[in-house]
Amino acid sequence: MPLLTGNVDSWPDRTIFIQGYPTVDPQIRRCFMARNQKYKLVQPYGHPTWHKTIDNRISEENFTYELYDIAKDPGELNNIADKHPEIVANMKKQYEDWFTDVTTNPGVTRPRPVAVVGSEHENPVMIECWENSNVNIVKEGYYRITVKPSGKIRWTFNDTIGMVWAGDKFIASNDSKCNFNLADIELSMPIESGAIQCVFEKVYLPAGVNNFYVEVSSDGQSVINRLDETDNLPFGPVHLTFEQINK
Repeated sequence: MPLLTGNVDSWPDRTIFIQGYPTVDPQIRRCFMARNQKYKLVQPYGHPTWHKTIDNRISEENFTYELYDIAKDPGELNNIADKHPEIVANMKKQYEDWFTDVTTNPGVTRPRPVAVVGSEHENPVMIECWENSNVNIVKEGYYRITVKPSGKIRWTFNDTIGMVWAGDKFIASNDSKCNFNLADIELSMPIESGAIQCVFEKVYLPAGVNNFYVEVSSDGQSVINRLDETDNLPFGPVHLTFEQINK
């Protein structure tokens, strides 16, 4: 609140970090940013879309480190990394320590966060998920559950390979379907070719923390959470939206 109201004389400096490419298994020093109140360190190389680097692990030979004085150069026009190697080294070390901390035993020594559904403060709630995850339903009742493509989804039917990204239409064969399970709830819906989403209307969900499972399948094979046969990348994930509809 002091920052929002302006009633603060000083604020301790801190460094924040962003790992700038989507993956469940990030590579250290690949496409990241570290920033404090004065400086911003960027290593931009390695995004699978921008730089066509689709492999899980890439060589660091193309990694470059850019340093900007944000206080004097908010437009990031003057790279001063060569002039201040000690600042680059310090912020790089902070980033590496942070990366090690947040990627060590996720879900074991570091509990995974659980998405909250049903709160009056956020409705609907969108989750990017693979086949299964936990969700905390804080208010029982009826929900609309919407499934959309998110990450890369590729599957084959009738000797045709289909590629689907976030916002694209599903490509479906005669037996394509979407399955959703939570607690003892089991739902299934056919996917029509050209549809942009699958919607389960008015699903009653109990309160509490439950594991849910969502699957998009075609020709009897799941099209998320498995390896692509050509480039060895994972399929999926999907966007899953919970919208409370009882007022």
